[in-house]
This record gives sequence, structure tokens and C-alpha cells, in this order.
Amino acid sequence: MATQAITRRPRFILVSDLDWTMVDHNDLEHKQLKAFNSLWSSHFAKDSLLVFSTGRSHSLFIELRDHVPLGEPDVLGWNRQQILQSVSEHHGLKLQAESEQRPHKISYHVSLTASKGKGLEFLLEEIEELVGLPPDGVMVCGDSGNDIELFAVPDARGCMVANAHPELKQWCDAHASSNLFQASERCAGGIIQALQHFKLA
Repeated sequence: MATQAITRRPRFILVSDLDWTMVDHNDLEHKQLKAFNSLWSSHFAKDSLLVFSTGRSHSLFIELRDHVPLGEPDVLGWNRQQILQSVSEHHGLKLQAESEQRPHKISYHVSLTASKGKGLEFLLEEIEELVGLPPDGVMVCGDSGNDIELFAVPDARGCMVANAHPELKQWCDAHASSNLFQASERCAGGIIQALQHFKLA
């Protein structure tokens, strides 16, 4: 994560899963993704941060970006030495065997509490220390159970896209609040709906 490149306080932070949340692999023309990119460029890019929270390795992200019109995230940067240094400060993490390491992947043995949510909390702590938290807050977007911990990050707004898996729908139903939006559109179309619902766009 290239938080060192963040030099001013962002107005807003959007955090989205990629596959089946930002990217609808059934939309071969990528209409909704292009509409999101246009909205982000015109209303957010100059003063907000776009963060992709994905299980994809850096090389698999590049492969996806080469096939679909993804916008450039503000936080996805890859600096191996910065990551090693940053992670070395956290107890309980142990590097896996050399055979599990790649040029664009660093593998650790982690506790069962590791999650996308913990990653976002870490990122927000770094941003708060560097420049301060965004006045318009954070919105997370997801489609499956591995996104639940993103939705549980304190004070974050949540967007569950219409094509979400049952486990995320059940969690959102059980934790219904004014900060959770269940979109009627799939993928990026649902993210656009949520931005409008929360009066951010």
C-alpha cells in the first residue's frame, strides 16, 4: 500500500472488492464500470481515494486491468521493501517459506483474525496519522462473505451490490442500519446507486 504517496487529507475514501463487485464479468461491454469511471473522474478523483480490496495478487490485478477498463486506484501500489518494513512491525506475522514468495507477492503465516476489514483498519490508521481521516467518510462495497469484515469497520458506510451472495445478504439484513445500502443494481451500477443514496455524488 503506497500510503507514503498520500500527501493531503482526502475528502472521501471508496473501498471496493474487484471481482463481482466493481467488475461484472457478465457485462462484456463493461457499461456500468465505464459509468462508474466517468462519475469517479468527474466528482471524486481530484480529492478522494479509490482503494481496491482484493484477494488478487498484484500480477492477477494487472491481468484483470489489462482486460477490463478499471480506473487507477490510489492505494494498490507495490513497493516490496516498504511492505516488508511495515509488516515487520506487527507481531504474530511470520514469513512463509521462500518457495511461497513471488516478485509481486509476499506470503505470511497469519492469525485467523486477518481479514479485509483488518487491512482497511490498518490503512485508515496510516492515513489518519499521515493526513487525517476524510470528512465525508469511507464507503465499502462488496458481494460475498469475505467482504463482511469490511462492512463491520466502525463508521464505514456499506454498499452491498444486488448480485451479492446469500451470506452477505444475511449479514446486512441482521445488521440493518442507515449506514448500509442494499443496491438493486449489479456490481458498479450498485456502487453508483450507493454514492447517490448517501448523497456523495
